[in-house]
Amino acid sequence: MLQSIRKNSSLFLASLVFCFVSVTILCWFWISPSLRRDDAKIESLGVFAITNGDDKYWLELMNSIKSAQNQPSDDAKVIMDSKAVEALKNEREKIIKYGGSDKDPEHLGGFVTNDTDTYERELWEWIIGVFNISSIMDVGCGMGYSTQFFKKYLNAKWHGQENVLCVEGSKDAIDQSLVPELSIHHDYAKGPWWPDAIFDMVWSAEFLEHVDEEFMNNYMATFKKAKLILVTHSVWGGWHHTCVHDSPWWIAKFESFGFQYQPELTEMARQHCPMAGDRLKYSYHDVTAQGHRKMSHFQRHGLVFLNRLFLRHFTLFDQMLFQRIAESPSFW
Repeated sequence: MLQSIRKNSSLFLASLVFCFVSVTILCWFWISPSLRRDDAKIESLGVFAITNGDDKYWLELMNSIKSAQNQPSDDAKVIMDSKAVEALKNEREKIIKYGGSDKDPEHLGGFVTNDTDTYERELWEWIIGVFNISSIMDVGCGMGYSTQFFKKYLNAKWHGQENVLCVEGSKDAIDQSLVPELSIHHDYAKGPWWPDAIFDMVWSAEFLEHVDEEFMNNYMATFKKAKLILVTHSVWGGWHHTCVHDSPWWIAKFESFGFQYQPELTEMARQHCPMAGDRLKYSYHDVTAQGHRKMSHFQRHGLVFLNRLFLRHFTLFDQMLFQRIAESPSFW
């Protein structure tokens, strides 16, 4: 009797296993074709998302792509065929427009009108207060949105005794400048430039990556006329991003020119570029639906340097000695 029950139980279990396997196989052959993402399915999904804008995933993917020719990233190419890639490229070219694109030489890189990703009012107010800054040179200033802020802020702080200068390579940006009286038009691919005055600080956002490395000497000559240097650099492609490197590369380059990297000051400066919604002090930022800031170039890739030329104070004797050397080349 007991042996018969055991035999029946074994048969029952075997039947259950057989049924389960059979149902699984049937599901695979009948249902899975609709779920499999072959090339045709990927193509239609990609184009549908691009043309109709209904697929959040594809829109996020499109917005995340950054390269020199507005081409999709390698990750995107893995899951998209050539037709979807081309459609995505064309859509991005409709969205992304740069000032100067139809007027300036391509190597100047263009400029974005009122780019809030580089507008760091909280950082500027903090750094000006910490170092009691009274003069600022804005290198790669575009139309001069940041320069305009420096002018107004320093004018109020120093009762009209501010010294602000905007240096820009795009003729289109200079023609539309908010501060034409403070703007210098200079293309660093054509040679160096430096002002007569010495500045407390240089601000240069999204400029370095647009200038070929062979012309680095030209803008470093400009930076030499400032005591404190705040710069950003790109780590991805873009229109004429010909000098794209990580921070250690830029730190080594700047230090080879005599500037001293300030890691702690850099970290403090980045902390004054808030990203979380509850820390946003001003309303000009481009934010997400949750109220968080979308991007801050300095918070991600900003660096602070001190100019070694100004690390020591000169006595009156030093100044008189240098003046005498300058007046008498045969002094030695």
